[in-house]
Amino acid sequence: MRNLIKGLVWSLLILTALSIVYRNAYAETEQEKFERLTKEIEQYEGEINKLKSQASTLSNLIAQYDAQIRLTTLKITQTEEKILLLGGRIDQLEVSLQSLTNAFSSRVVRTYKMSKDTKCRSRTIIETRKGSSFL
Repeated sequence: MRNLIKGLVWSLLILTALSIVYRNAYAETEQEKFERLTKEIEQYEGEINKLKSQASTLSNLIAQYDAQIRLTTLKITQTEEKILLLGGRIDQLEVSLQSLTNAFSSRVVRTYKMSKDTKCRSRTIIETRKGSSFL
């Protein structure tokens, strides 16, 4: 950006110098020369101020983009950390679920065996009672 401004200023200076040489070929009075130079100086000062404001605006824009990039990077890092935490939590839940599944399966098997044993005992008792009633 500074190189652009320097290039424009140098171009303007060269054009001014050429303009002066060209105008000197035509004889002008000191007053006319002074007025012309004053007008040109005002034009170039305006141009330089315009270029400075554009440079300032671009610098601000670049700073905003840099801030947005940093913000996005931080959000990505935060999301990655959440993913790691949730991944660890999922692993814990899988272990707990497996443990509960094993406990439930074991309980179902025991309950089934107990109900089977209870039915066998009940039949034995019923058969025994039936047999004693015949006597």
